[in-house]
Amino acid sequence: MKIKNNFEPYQLFFISGLVMSFLGVGLWTAFQFNLVESFPMSAHANLMITGFLFAYIYGFLMTAVPKMSQTHEARKWEVFVGLAAVWLQGVLAYFAQPSIAYGVAIFQFLFLFFFIARRWRVKKANPPPGFVFVPIGLLVGLIGSVILLWPSSALSAETFLLGKNLFFQAFVLNLILGLGSRLIPALSRVQGAIDIRTASNETMGFFFALAVTLNLAFVIEAFVSSGLGNFIKFAVIAWMAVFKFKVYHPRSVKGNLGRGLRIAVHLMALGFLLTSIFPMYSLHLMHITYIGGFALLTILVSTRVVLSHGQHDMSLELVDRNLKWFMFVFLILAFYRASLAYSGSNRNLTLILLFAGWIVGCLIWSRSFFLKILYTNKT
Repeated sequence: MKIKNNFEPYQLFFISGLVMSFLGVGLWTAFQFNLVESFPMSAHANLMITGFLFAYIYGFLMTAVPKMSQTHEARKWEVFVGLAAVWLQGVLAYFAQPSIAYGVAIFQFLFLFFFIARRWRVKKANPPPGFVFVPIGLLVGLIGSVILLWPSSALSAETFLLGKNLFFQAFVLNLILGLGSRLIPALSRVQGAIDIRTASNETMGFFFALAVTLNLAFVIEAFVSSGLGNFIKFAVIAWMAVFKFKVYHPRSVKGNLGRGLRIAVHLMALGFLLTSIFPMYSLHLMHITYIGGFALLTILVSTRVVLSHGQHDMSLELVDRNLKWFMFVFLILAFYRASLAYSGSNRNLTLILLFAGWIVGCLIWSRSFFLKILYTNKT
């Protein structure tokens, strides 16, 4: 293997995402040892979205969009600006500056819109129809960050809840459903799955209607019924899982990555289902979706990106034992965090153990794949 003189965007962003995740979960332990003064609930949530997940989203889209649209690659200044925003979020989280962080988040959404629009104008190929979820996801995330930037005293409880869920849930969920409509069956090696670069006879109008339904569920949750809103989200995810992600279709080749993607899709849906039944425990139960769904899916998809773009041995995604153990650790973490809804366990100890578990899981994954982010087999 050899190191590249010019990094692709995913390389820099994926490494930054891992570091941001350590900071995000580490804030709880830092608080226990008086290394941060303010209770880090808001800082933790912001950093995991605008630091950890945003780093991976930037890395994936800045790498994939130019290839899918057959346009120019990400410019160095674009990568620098995106990276600077991600790292700024880490600083703002540590110094407990949520208002400024939401302002930076607005910039992050707008800049990603700008990045995609520059290539959309001169595209030579159209993205798959399901990708209509992507601009909608960025839009609802932008709306959510604008609402949260507004003084909370000037907002109704319902409006604040809407802003929070658009920012922390809807943004990521839209991107997963849109990109996953082609990525998940292809990466799972479902028999007859369409390659993500191949045109299909699906219509964008259908996916647009589905996206509208999904995002109206967040309005229903905030202003009508929490249980109903979350059940609609679950229903949309379940439909996508069966008919677009094809999680129950036979696979041409079985392996750890495909198995993990299917597990993560189920956990993502399960969090919303349980929250619709037990809305009083939503903060805890949604971590099944956050950890077992969003985070696990993100790192698993990044695994394929690293192997494919670095021209490494693709069989690793099928048989690598570290990948399997990483998935097992994150599965345990998802349910352990959710157990705070019902157990009388020591909260502080639980949060420290969750931090340790996250580090262990990421280090297990890193044993096989971290160096592969840096080094490639490209000539």
